[in-house]
Amino acid sequence: MEGATLPVAAEANQEARKWACITVHPSLPSKAVQLAGVRAWAGYSSVDASQIYADDVSEVGRTTRWEGKLPKRETLMAALAAQPGSRNQVYFRSPLCVGFSEKHAADTIARIFANDALVFVQSEAVLYRRGDDLTDLLDAVAREAKAATQRRYRASNKIV
Repeated sequence: MEGATLPVAAEANQEARKWACITVHPSLPSKAVQLAGVRAWAGYSSVDASQIYADDVSEVGRTTRWEGKLPKRETLMAALAAQPGSRNQVYFRSPLCVGFSEKHAADTIARIFANDALVFVQSEAVLYRRGDDLTDLLDAVAREAKAATQRRYRASNKIV
């Protein structure tokens, strides 16, 4: 059929949206490093300030209950819910930036996947989608959390 066009899947027409989740904490890369990573990942003009959600939890003591302590992350989750799509991506600089524990990271990822978005972890150079095996990522979270604890211990006891 001359001049006929094939139907295009709705997914192919969906605009890819990119969001960045930045968390400021002594155990994580600096805010400057995380923001520079966002520029490298998305291209300078691809992500504007309204798409960067940054929480500063540097004063939060040791906890396993992060609910209510990351308000910008909650705002990001609401934005994802309002504009779901399988081409959407959320940036994190490192596994520990996704969550401060394996459970926290798994919960964060599950909430992102619930809105069909993808999770990009720059230091690992990986892009996860729903259904992927997260074992390696969650193991990396555990390793980074242990290393951060050891750094804090050494610093507090002046051990080199």
